[in-house]
Amino acid sequence: MITFKISAPGRIILCGEHTVMYGKQVVAASLGLRTTLKFRQLPLESGMIKIEFPHVNMSLDIPLQMIVNFTSRENYNIIISNYIQFLEEVGYFITFNGLWSTYEQRFSLQIFFFLLLIIARKEELDIQPFRVHLSTELKMNADLGSSTSFATCLAACFLHWSCLQKGDHNGFTPEELERISAYVMSSEEDIQNYVFKQDHMVCTHGRVIAYQCREPLDAQSEMINTPQMYILLVDANFSQNKRQQIKQLAKRKYKDGIATNVLLDQIDYISKEVVEILRKIRDQKTNTNLQSLCDLQAKLSSNQNLLRQLDLSHSNIDLICTIAESCGFRGKLTGDGARNVIILLPPNYHAENNDKVYNLKRCLGDEDFFGEVVTISCTGVRLD
Repeated sequence: MITFKISAPGRIILCGEHTVMYGKQVVAASLGLRTTLKFRQLPLESGMIKIEFPHVNMSLDIPLQMIVNFTSRENYNIIISNYIQFLEEVGYFITFNGLWSTYEQRFSLQIFFFLLLIIARKEELDIQPFRVHLSTELKMNADLGSSTSFATCLAACFLHWSCLQKGDHNGFTPEELERISAYVMSSEEDIQNYVFKQDHMVCTHGRVIAYQCREPLDAQSEMINTPQMYILLVDANFSQNKRQQIKQLAKRKYKDGIATNVLLDQIDYISKEVVEILRKIRDQKTNTNLQSLCDLQAKLSSNQNLLRQLDLSHSNIDLICTIAESCGFRGKLTGDGARNVIILLPPNYHAENNDKVYNLKRCLGDEDFFGEVVTISCTGVRLD
């Protein structure tokens, strides 16, 4: 029987959050906290699809015949060709059959069935009984790309399964990564209105993505293959409302457009400088220059200061950044609606003997802020 395991990273925004919606540049990096999917094809006689999503407290046994009945409808081919209409039909399907009880479960099932059925049609996947178990190291609703990482694992799973059925797969080719990315983008565009529209690229390809969009059809992105870098990811112990912040910035821009545009342009300029520093780090390859990392840290801190001037920070985040600076580091929030702060660490970081990092964690702990050391600019979706 076919078995395999797939994982995909999370995502943080290094700089440019909030400004991307105004046609400015945003820079995001893959986060080394991963979502992991375990797949096992079951015997035909079992006749079941077993779904295990413990992160949303879900365990379901769904008869395969239920899927067959749904896809055998007379107008199915017409419905599935229109993704928005198809998403609605998927919503009716999971609700009519009583498959969810919380919003998080409903959202997860919509992505699951949307990707399964779309990929089955486009990739000629023969849906047979199977079990899928999906777990994640990412906190939900923390703006760390958990939903995109989840969707990336599912899209990669169904595409890989299809390739295995055809006897043709040893790993994800660049062309297959592009198809996975496209499937994830389709699912997220239709299921949720997310702001950073290159999340799918970050979780699929990994590393760092610089993205700018001035017109709906004029998007430019660049993948920057920097080596992995260490950060301390600190929980700020609160939740921001992303949509409320977007509205708040729009109102500010309407009331005081000149002053607001000056600050947004400054963030955009910093984003471009960050890209140049990341290119330099990339070109240095294994011998990452400490000065380049210091320059990167300073630019991220400048971005954070401008967000504070735009009232897009929070007192907890400001306190964490102040503590970090007193310990010789700099902090910045991880994205719009974020509840975490990233603090860039030196390349020779070692938890057991780095007194400076130990002191930083101790000072944060004194104020009830706790973090974990993770990597950014890590690999994208992969077979584990």
